[in-house]
Amino acid sequence: MVSNLIYKTLLNVAAGGTMMAIDVEKATKIIEAMTSIDYQAQNDSKNEPKKGMMDHNILNKLLAQNKILTQQLEALTAQMTTLP
Repeated sequence: MVSNLIYKTLLNVAAGGTMMAIDVEKATKIIEAMTSIDYQAQNDSKNEPKKGMMDHNILNKLLAQNKILTQQLEALTAQMTTLP
């Protein structure tokens, strides 16, 4: 089981700083994406893939996480361009 501190850290990383500094709409999107991934992980653990077969749900989870990371990098890049 994942501790609350880990969830807080993941949320802050996804927010590109702290969740308290972003608007409600962006925070809601981040939370929905993370809960969707967590929900899928809990349900997918019941359906063990056959040996040697690629689990498409794992691939979808990785793609969703990759999308979040890409969005974070884009936001960070945009912030860096405004620095002196």
